[in-house]
Amino acid sequence: MENDSQQSGLGKDIVALYADVFTPENLKTSLYLILSFIVGLAAFITVVTLGVLTVGFLIVFPVAVVTGWLLLGTTNVIAMLERSRLRVLLDTEIAEPPIPTGTGFVNPLRVRLGDRGFWRSVLYQLLLLPVGIITFTVTLVVWALPLTLIFGALFIPIVAPFDSTTQWASWAVYLLFGVGLVALIPFPIRALGQLSVAMGNALLGPDPTVALEQQVSHLATSRSAVAQTAEEERRRIERDLHDGAQQRLVSLAMNLGMAKEKLGSDMDGAKELVEEAHAETKRALVELRDLARGIHPTILGDRGLEAALTPVVALSPVPVDLKVEVAERPDLRTETIAYFVVSEALANIAKHADASSASVVVVRDGDRLVVEVSDDGRGGADPDGGGLTGLRHRVGGVDGWLSVTSPPGGPTSVIAELPCEGREVQT
Repeated sequence: MENDSQQSGLGKDIVALYADVFTPENLKTSLYLILSFIVGLAAFITVVTLGVLTVGFLIVFPVAVVTGWLLLGTTNVIAMLERSRLRVLLDTEIAEPPIPTGTGFVNPLRVRLGDRGFWRSVLYQLLLLPVGIITFTVTLVVWALPLTLIFGALFIPIVAPFDSTTQWASWAVYLLFGVGLVALIPFPIRALGQLSVAMGNALLGPDPTVALEQQVSHLATSRSAVAQTAEEERRRIERDLHDGAQQRLVSLAMNLGMAKEKLGSDMDGAKELVEEAHAETKRALVELRDLARGIHPTILGDRGLEAALTPVVALSPVPVDLKVEVAERPDLRTETIAYFVVSEALANIAKHADASSASVVVVRDGDRLVVEVSDDGRGGADPDGGGLTGLRHRVGGVDGWLSVTSPPGGPTSVIAELPCEGREVQT
């Protein structure tokens, strides 16, 4: 019984091995590798010809400028076609690198010729010919050799009938050898396809160095903005404490002091002062609650986002549906920023949205934490408003992003995506 099961499994493996030869992926990769020689030959001739003409006509500068523009345009078109060929035949999406610009007719040419992306594209188009010769030859041999052995073995007995056992034995060897080679076709084809993808990613996409420089510049700008936002937040807290809660507490103390003096002589006056003190206490609590929106609660560090956001949602004047699905808690920095995003977004909804309901969704997707706050209000929120700009700076400071969608008439949606690391376990 066990032997039958093993034989059945082996049979399935053999069928799958031969089925892999004629899959669309293998056939498309083979077509790509064969076409690489033709495309590489055309690209090599075009780039070399226009390059030589541009250099040769430098003594006639206007002509050199024209041939230079032809060289730029041609390399751009070839690179675009190559990215399309990689996408259609190898299922590989390569982003188009940014193209530097300049003013006038000559200056953009000078800027573009000094761009590393242009020379990486030229290098790709010059390498495509020798690489295409290799891929064309290997692909042709890999397909032609086993098929030639198989069809030759099938037709030879018809053309020249065998008259000996030795001839039939040789025929069987050739046939089996050809059938065996067919099963190996996908392996070199797949390897050459991966080589082509690697070359395309390296030379046709955005320059990794430039992308890294832009990311560093973005992070430096974001961190500067975060520092400025933190300083503004500190000043706001200081101002609000001095002008708001502190003044109300002083007034509260004075009213209670006067009420104490009137307790024995003027009960009505004392009662009025106590009522006024009570009102001042409630106003002070409201101001302190608004002030605390910029400071994350202790419960956030102890029990996580769901526990910290529950009271925020409960205090919202607009009914809010809260959904938190975070199987593994991220680091406290990420949780704090997510808390600020939800708190500020709900405050904006309460002040400006005129909404009847809102929702808060926090989910973890791999190494990213996604926060979405939406409402059914009137829309038209300004993405560049003070509160949202501060949130964008705070989110950008950790290499995240924040988007605001708020068409007139609503609904409004604020989505933040934050990178998150594993939470350290305190022992």
